[in-house]
Amino acid sequence: MTPGVVEIAVLGDLHGCLSAAEDAPLLAPYPLRLCTGDLAPNGGRHRFDEALRQAHDLAALSTWTILGNHDGPTCFTGKRFPKSYVALEEALNGFHVALRRIELPELDLTLVGGRPLTFGSSESSPTKHPVPGREDWGHARYGEEILALLRQARGSRIVVLAHDGPTGLGSQRHDIYGCDFRAEAGDWGDPDLRAALDVARADRLPIVAVIAGHMHHHLAGGGQRVRSVREAGVLHLNAALVPRVGRDGRALFVVRLEGLHASARLEWHRGDGRVDAETVA
Repeated sequence: MTPGVVEIAVLGDLHGCLSAAEDAPLLAPYPLRLCTGDLAPNGGRHRFDEALRQAHDLAALSTWTILGNHDGPTCFTGKRFPKSYVALEEALNGFHVALRRIELPELDLTLVGGRPLTFGSSESSPTKHPVPGREDWGHARYGEEILALLRQARGSRIVVLAHDGPTGLGSQRHDIYGCDFRAEAGDWGDPDLRAALDVARADRLPIVAVIAGHMHHHLAGGGQRVRSVREAGVLHLNAALVPRVGRDGRALFVVRLEGLHASARLEWHRGDGRVDAETVA
C-alpha cells in the first residue's frame, strides 16, 4: 500500500529563537516535529545557559533535534566541552536523533539522524569537532554508520535529519550548502552524508527527504541562498532561516509527504493570528 499523507513541522537553526509558550501552538497540529540544531545564540556570556533552556523546551515540545556545531566545541571550549554536549543531550530527554534510527509506524516512516556537531566541508575533519565517545571517527566511519541506519529502516519511507546537508548539491555561494563566507571554499556540505546517500540510492532505499540547516539563508555580502533542491526524486531542504523570529513573525517550515513524494512550504505566523505561506519545493 502507498503510505499516507503526513505533514512534518521543521524548525531551522534556532540560535536562541525558541519559546515553548509561543511555538507550542504552531507545532501542535503536526504529528512529527524536527529541529536542525544550533540552539545556542551566536554570542553572549550566557549562551550555554540559553542553549540548555532551548533543549528543555524542545523536549517539552516533543521535537526531534540534532545538535549542531554551535552546540559543541565551536562555542563551548575548554572546561565546558564535552560536559556541555552531554548536558544538552540529557536536556533533550531522548529527543536527540543524532546517529539514531527512530521508527514511527503510525506514520509509516523512519527518521534517521546524521552526524551531530558537524561544521561542514571535506576540509573539516570530524576529529576537529569530536562527538564524545567517537573522537577517532572520520568521514568514512560516519558514512558507514549512517548507511547502516538507513538500511535497517522498517518504514515505507525514510526522512533524514542532519545539521548540515550533503556535498554534491552545488559549489556556488548561493547554492543550498555552498560557502558564502569564504568564496573559494565552494561546496560546504558533509561528505559522510553524501557517501551514505549515494549507496542508499543504489540500494533503492525509500528516502523521500533530507532536512538540514547550518548554512544560513541570508548570505554574507548580501543575497539569498537556494532553500531546496530535488535530487533523484529526493527533496533536500535547508531550513536555516536565521533569525526565525522577527517583525515578519515566527517562521516554521512544513514538509508534506504524499506517498513517496515530499514538498515543502515556509510559514510566517504573525502576532495577529495571520499565517503567510510560501511554497519552497
